Amino acid sequence: MPWGMWRGLPLAGFLPLAFLWTERWFLGIALAAMSVGAIAAAMHLVRGARAWLEARRAFPEVWPRHLRELERAYAEAVLEHERRTEEERLAHARAEEERIAKLEKLIDGDPEVTIEAVEQSIGLLDFPFETRCEVLSREPGVVQLAIDLPEIEDTIPETTARALKDGTIREVNRTKTDQNRDYAFLVTGLALQLARATFASSPALRKVVVAAYTQRRRPRTGVLEDHWLFELELDRATVEAASSRTDPVALALKVPGRIDLRSNHHLRHIDPPAWWNPPDAPMAS
Repeated sequence: MPWGMWRGLPLAGFLPLAFLWTERWFLGIALAAMSVGAIAAAMHLVRGARAWLEARRAFPEVWPRHLRELERAYAEAVLEHERRTEEERLAHARAEEERIAKLEKLIDGDPEVTIEAVEQSIGLLDFPFETRCEVLSREPGVVQLAIDLPEIEDTIPETTARALKDGTIREVNRTKTDQNRDYAFLVTGLALQLARATFASSPALRKVVVAAYTQRRRPRTGVLEDHWLFELELDRATVEAASSRTDPVALALKVPGRIDLRSNHHLRHIDPPAWWNPPDAPMAS
């Protein structure tokens, strides 16, 4: 169409021609894109087929070498597994031999093994107050316990709540006798519990000697010194017969030993036990 005709063409007639030209342009692009995609797919198939043919030709040569590597790696893994299994078996056998030998010594009443067993048994106990216990054994079947008791000020309250007639609650002071009674019950019960744990640790034990002390300052010098409160000899039958209904103070006054309980329930200190020798005492906390 000559240029003059384009110039004279109304705008309404130009738009359909422009749309027709644009539609064909997009169609061409789409066809070109489809052609490029088809070519790329075909090339991908060709490369895949070529790689498959090359792998097929190389398989007879490559596979035997790869199989030998797999078999060697498998054999090495089996040998390593057998080596670790044998080491674990020997370690388990040695541990069992040591355990059986220790149990035999424990049954025979060996003091060193007995102390270790008692320390482990006592270590499992959980007390609401700080308590330390040293374990000694110088003869088969007998264990001595030296208990560092918590102080009365740290365990027994000095006051108690009392309900008045008007319904109010007031804190009142407790008598010294009441405090001493509770403290004596606490420390003798503690001794009984430790003796029970000691007997449970070894079937060869026939007697547990429990001695307990607290620390006090001298009035003039302020130096801390140990005040021993009791030394009790407990046999297995006595401890096994005790229950939650047993009064530990009454039991402490009944069994052989030394305890000085005054009328106001104060535990007067006694001389240290003859077997007490701190430098030689292994400790179990």
